Amino acid sequence: LRKVDGVFIHQGQIWGLLIFYAKLRRIPVILFKAHGSMPPTVKHYLPFFTAITTTTDDTFPIDTDKKIAVGQGIDTGKFVKLSSPAEPRLIVSAGRISKVKGYEVLIEALGILNKGNNDPIYLKIYGEAYSNNDLSLLVKLKRKISDLNLAHTVSLEGVIANDRMPEMLNSAALYVNASTGPSALDKSVLEAMACELPVISCNPKFRPLFKDYDSLLYCPPNEAHLLAEKIEKFFTLSVTERNQIGNDLRSVVVADHDVNRLMDRVIEIFKNFSIAQS
Repeated sequence: LRKVDGVFIHQGQIWGLLIFYAKLRRIPVILFKAHGSMPPTVKHYLPFFTAITTTTDDTFPIDTDKKIAVGQGIDTGKFVKLSSPAEPRLIVSAGRISKVKGYEVLIEALGILNKGNNDPIYLKIYGEAYSNNDLSLLVKLKRKISDLNLAHTVSLEGVIANDRMPEMLNSAALYVNASTGPSALDKSVLEAMACELPVISCNPKFRPLFKDYDSLLYCPPNEAHLLAEKIEKFFTLSVTERNQIGNDLRSVVVADHDVNRLMDRVIEIFKNFSIAQS
């Protein structure tokens, strides 16, 4: 650390003796942490961090004067609207196969929408199951798809590489994030917004980002029937209306969550603390 001007820790918790040594040498240590809940270690080590950066004020649930909201850091040059046409009745959702992602609720909503529907809505879920609990849930999701007669309209696609995310997002008409528990701003939702893909989310932390579209794009968690209603209402919108929503959502990401803006803010924070400590 003799030639280090600052230490930036992104989401990690394995900092050990590093932050003690940095504190002794008066080297600024900045943590980026964004989640709906926090492990006790973060609170215990707060005195040793120069600043805590996070996505928004709501994504670091510990009250401290060290908290600074800097945005999420989305590559808005990579995640853009492509010229390839989207499938007009396709919904996509991405994220680890986990209870908190609300996939059971989403599949149930598709069951409600497609029952007796001659013009069905399709759903592709991208994500991997890692833990034993996740694997058990995966089996349950497959059974639910079968029980609701959705085998021809709902598919579990497995993990998707990050470099294929823009292509996948541009293939759909709508992104649905059915999260059921405390979480930060799901990165995949912001990536969808950057691609001008309209989104419906059950995460209340997105409500300020939806602005005038909140009543359409936000759905309380664990409400399959209401989620079905929101999806159905979205598909009644004209192409012009959908494109306007997508354009407005991208503007929010570019203004507040672009990766270049994030790094500029982090560097500025380091500079300010370096000057203060000199």
